[in-house]
Amino acid sequence: MYKYLSLLVIAVILSFASQAGAIIWQVERFRPFVIYYHPQDSQNVPGVIKALRSEYPVLKERLGISQPDSVVILIAPTLQDFMELSQAQLPMWVEGYAIPEQMRMVLKSPSFSSPIRELSSTSVHELVHLLLESEMKDVLLPRWLNEGLAVTLSGEGANLSRSMLSWAILSGRLLSLMDIEHVMGMSAQEARLAYLESLLAVDDLRLMKGWEGVQGLLAQLKSTGDFDSAMVRVYGMDEASFEWDFLKKIRHQYRWAVLVDPMFYVGIAFIPLLGLAGFMVWRRKRKILKEWEEHPPDIYSGEINP
Repeated sequence: MYKYLSLLVIAVILSFASQAGAIIWQVERFRPFVIYYHPQDSQNVPGVIKALRSEYPVLKERLGISQPDSVVILIAPTLQDFMELSQAQLPMWVEGYAIPEQMRMVLKSPSFSSPIRELSSTSVHELVHLLLESEMKDVLLPRWLNEGLAVTLSGEGANLSRSMLSWAILSGRLLSLMDIEHVMGMSAQEARLAYLESLLAVDDLRLMKGWEGVQGLLAQLKSTGDFDSAMVRVYGMDEASFEWDFLKKIRHQYRWAVLVDPMFYVGIAFIPLLGLAGFMVWRRKRKILKEWEEHPPDIYSGEINP
């Protein structure tokens, strides 16, 4: 009953969007996915389908999650459609939004956005959110774990520069795991840092007990509803202890990662060049003032109109 109600809600939304913007929706189906898109995104859909076919079995295996009845994917052709279909107030840097209670995701079309990742990667990222949150039902996942698994399994971590951590450490802006709960209120740069830290936190979990540990953590969390209890049972430590070890490791390992970032040296080279330019401007002004002192300009020379 709930499944049909959700599909009805989606149909009503699509109908409204079509009437508002004269949108002609096209559909692609392959179990359990239904993809709605505008003709302008016809060239993007094959990449999404390929990524989902390839990664979906991997997600189920690594997370130990059963297959849902249906997953609806809406590729919004305009920003207005994206906001209406997502039914949420989202920061502009968001490229996709998962709605677990309706088992659907809304993606921005690359035709109007400037994505920092492929649409196919975004679809896998949002699918991880849908699978996790539908499996957990009413049990809340920590945001760092939710986002960390999404970034890891979508392969987006390769595009996140580790030098961000150096700048964050040296400037005192390294995020705590609790800070990551508020990622939707962050700037794009802060959000990238939150995603990177989430990725590395999940890496630490996998280093300790592999994907079997992650599966055990999710199973314990689903059973008990308490994250600290689940962490202690699977990893022998609560979230606070894990965070303390994690941040200590990050500070030790990445404090000087900025030294391998070419842009760091560009910045270093730019500073003296900027200083030299300022000095040359000051010197030129000083020379002009000195000439004026020695030879005052005749401000009354020239023709004067009555």
